[in-house]
Amino acid sequence: MKKTYFTVLLFIIFSCADNTNLGNDYYYLPEYEAMDIGYPNGAIIYKSFNKNIFKDVKISANVKKAKSNINYIIALQIPKNSSKRNYFIIDKRYDKIYGPLEKIDFYKLKSKMRINLNFDDK
Repeated sequence: MKKTYFTVLLFIIFSCADNTNLGNDYYYLPEYEAMDIGYPNGAIIYKSFNKNIFKDVKISANVKKAKSNINYIIALQIPKNSSKRNYFIIDKRYDKIYGPLEKIDFYKLKSKMRINLNFDDK
């Protein structure tokens, strides 16, 4: 019986994890949340002292994926009505954005900067 309660508790804890907080006051607003709150530009990455205040949008419109670590954010953006893929790197320490980049340039810069983040970008 205790195992069942423990399993349910773990499920609740991990299913409620906030993957929209990218650290250092950076946030990812996924498309489904943008639609829910009425934000017209779709999925974005923004910087704010308060979640859901979008004054300082760093990457706008149709951010499909974002990953972060203590120093960096990597992001994939596919603009609406386009098949083009734009890649970005944000250096959170200096609030510096690299991009939009082509895929090959993104991976070269990521390697050069020794950023150990990956996402499935298929």
